[in-house]
Amino acid sequence: MGSIENLLSAMDELALARTVGIPHDEARMNYSPGRNTIGSFDEFTDEIAAYYNYHIGQCVIHGGYLSQTEAAGGPRKS
Repeated sequence: MGSIENLLSAMDELALARTVGIPHDEARMNYSPGRNTIGSFDEFTDEIAAYYNYHIGQCVIHGGYLSQTEAAGGPRKS
């Protein structure tokens, strides 16, 4: 029963908040946008991609990054 207990404790609401929710919240709070105003759709896409790349590097890849195209939602390179 040890593995079931381990699984249940990992799925506990507080454990999930501590290991998933809090790091994502902290990444959102710590991000500083490059611009305060956006003048075009291309600038908007660039700023969204910059934030997404930052967030991925903080919470998912831990120090890694995506290409600008991938971060902007473009096709993946093979």
